[in-house]
Amino acid sequence: MNGSGFVSTSVVRWNGTDRPTTLVSSSRLEAAIAASDVATPAMVSVAVFNPLPGGGSSSAPFQVSSPPPAASQGTVQLLVQDEPVENVLQFEVSITEATLINAVGTGVPLLGAPADIDLKSLELRRTVLELANAPADTYTTLRLTFANPKLSLPTATGQIQQVANNTSPLAVQIASGRTTVDLPISVVVANGAPVGLLVDVSLRRLLPLDASGNIVITNGVIFADPESLGAVVLTPFPLTANQPLGEIKDIAGTVDSVDLSTMSFKFHPLRIPVAVTVFADTLTVFQDFPNNHFSDLVAGQIVEIGAQLRADGTFLATEVELLVGNGWSSMRHPIRTAVLP
Repeated sequence: MNGSGFVSTSVVRWNGTDRPTTLVSSSRLEAAIAASDVATPAMVSVAVFNPLPGGGSSSAPFQVSSPPPAASQGTVQLLVQDEPVENVLQFEVSITEATLINAVGTGVPLLGAPADIDLKSLELRRTVLELANAPADTYTTLRLTFANPKLSLPTATGQIQQVANNTSPLAVQIASGRTTVDLPISVVVANGAPVGLLVDVSLRRLLPLDASGNIVITNGVIFADPESLGAVVLTPFPLTANQPLGEIKDIAGTVDSVDLSTMSFKFHPLRIPVAVTVFADTLTVFQDFPNNHFSDLVAGQIVEIGAQLRADGTFLATEVELLVGNGWSSMRHPIRTAVLP
């Protein structure tokens, strides 16, 4: 409070009741106001009382207003799925940007850090790319940026050839100027509701193939083109409670809290900027715990989980491993893999 004539014995009164008061200067007081004092909108009287001799009091009305409503937001579940190519054993790529953009051009980053995805041949696979919160809004574009492609190719002698950005005599690179693709979409993120976005990567269109399905090599380089027609397609998908979306493996993170009554725990993955809820059941396997039981979980532990992602944003754990003696600095960023049920 600002005024004049304040002394060390001055007391602030809130609706006639003394509050702990600190003298900052003869013109300034600070008082401790309880949360309950401002919990309900009301007009209150705030007074300063100076005791005798020479005492007195002065007061002024103070309006307690309702706090502004919390910003509404929903959960975006972003997955990547591939279409396999017979002559590619494995395709890895980093997604360095995933940004939802609304109609006026405002972007919402979905990735807490670059994400490495691992898509293997002969299996239609989904990779859990990210779980993120986004403000409630209507979005018209998802912008993705790709980097660091890698291929595993079979050779005529039955060996496996690893091909990366600067390998010789064969390399794989993102085509110049084609690293970022804007995918059109119309999706509404509603307050408290999960939204599913499936990014379908067609290796048949991403990689240069001839009419026989053989990879085209130009001056020793395979040029991947995310902007090629049909190479990357975005589709929203409907979500229902506990709908299984696939199985994630080897996701490391910290246990934030444990609820024994529901056999669930809050889990903060290494590269996901929001905590998620993980449930366990009688089929969940616990490894490297003292008793290998759910009751061994405590807040602060660093664990690695395999789990089934469900549409409501929760996970059902298939396995939970305690990473004894490991910290963030000793962990490498895991490549995320997930297999459709």
